[in-house]
Amino acid sequence: MTKLKKPIKIILIGKIKKFLKMKNKRLDFKNTDQLQKQIDRIQPLVFSRFEKDKEFFYLDLLNIGLLNRTYELVETSIWALKKDRPQTTAHMLRGLIETLAFIYYWASKIGEANSNQDKNELVKAALFGTRDKSTKFESINILSCLKKAKERFPNLEDNYKDVCELVHPNSSSHFHFLKATREGKSALAIIPFYEFKEKDRERSLNQIGECAFHIINIAELYLVSISQPKPTN
Repeated sequence: MTKLKKPIKIILIGKIKKFLKMKNKRLDFKNTDQLQKQIDRIQPLVFSRFEKDKEFFYLDLLNIGLLNRTYELVETSIWALKKDRPQTTAHMLRGLIETLAFIYYWASKIGEANSNQDKNELVKAALFGTRDKSTKFESINILSCLKKAKERFPNLEDNYKDVCELVHPNSSSHFHFLKATREGKSALAIIPFYEFKEKDRERSLNQIGECAFHIINIAELYLVSISQPKPTN
């Protein structure tokens, strides 16, 4: 039976700090098969962690929760892209942008902490934080995460604002029932009607792939590279 243990120490290896400061390489995702390859990395990654140690730590739970969320969002994105569902795709992309901002924010904060005790408290805050102000750990506002993530992902906040325009019920989403014609005119389509606007599919697909790639890479560094000694009595 796998047991949940409190981590006494979390040793943040130097290469994790280095990774968080590295400049991004240009990524180019052109099809949904490439998205599938990203989420196919997740299960072996988690299994490799528990081949080493069968005990759960709070940091493991946090990372696995974020990876599980990422898997579902990307898998649903693949379906939405194949089925020409622009608004569903936008919802999934927004969730992935928030997840990337969140994991980067907490990875940075943990990396900046001076003591193991401070690191442990930050992990618990990330894992147990809620919007209920009466609880011990209050969740961080996603906009704060996005501002922090701009250090590494300068376009992430602007991408988030753009996708929120489509997610929210406003002019960006109201006119998706208009079908473009070859003459450049628009025609009303019978509900339901789904069609991506020009270049939106390619842009969304690439942003989804980028988010998944970076989320999984950050989680991998924590799951595989961090030494988490067993607690002492």
